[in-house]
Amino acid sequence: MTERTPDWLIQRRGDQEERNGEDFLPPLPPNAETNTGTDDRSPNTSEQDETTYHALDRYFVLGLGGTGVQIVDQAQRANHVAEANGKKPPVQGRNYNYLLLDTSEDSDPENPVLSHTHEGVMQRWLDRDNIETLARLAGGASRLPPIAEFVADETLDLYMGTPRRQFSLKNAQTTFLVHSGGGGTGSGLAPVVASWLRSRSLGGKLVSIVTLNKASGDTKEDLETENALYNFPRVNRSVELLIALDNSVMAQNISTNGKTGRD
Repeated sequence: MTERTPDWLIQRRGDQEERNGEDFLPPLPPNAETNTGTDDRSPNTSEQDETTYHALDRYFVLGLGGTGVQIVDQAQRANHVAEANGKKPPVQGRNYNYLLLDTSEDSDPENPVLSHTHEGVMQRWLDRDNIETLARLAGGASRLPPIAEFVADETLDLYMGTPRRQFSLKNAQTTFLVHSGGGGTGSGLAPVVASWLRSRSLGGKLVSIVTLNKASGDTKEDLETENALYNFPRVNRSVELLIALDNSVMAQNISTNGKTGRD
């Protein structure tokens, strides 16, 4: 009996083929055959070549699931607001590219009501081409990592296997996977994405940055702990470093005016 391709995957493939119809391998900038690992631009590089360097960024950041998408969105927003006001961008890492991956419409910039990315695309601190909705699942993976794992297994070749993205990942020295450890989408996507990159020698050194809550006896938080325990061994197999960030500790350093304790 022939397996039927799910309707959501047929739709996703159709959308991607339409958007990537003119996908291309970007040309290298003058005198730049590989990523040298320096921050300096070539003195002979024109302003028109600046966008080409985006494909040669030293770092690649993957925002996975609702938490990862929102963290990258806020980092891009902070830089955008600072630059608009003539201030130094607070996110100091230069030369980084990013890609946002989610399994629900929360990441779809065309959805102005629910989207985490609509404002960013409209205000231009996010690039529409760097946002992918892998599946339009109601509620995403619903705190069930295997659902996100299945979606990733079926779609990563389609969304991350394009010549442009493989070119960017091939030249990246380090790739950061930003996601939650307690949710369903980030916990499910991260191990599959890390394994996909590792098996293709893409992304350079892989670093997983995970946010998580402490167990407190609350049913919801206990489920988050179970998901984190499910996630950590799987993602750890394919990354060089796993950094766990305790949400409760970070929250203690945020004052009511939105500034950190050090500010």
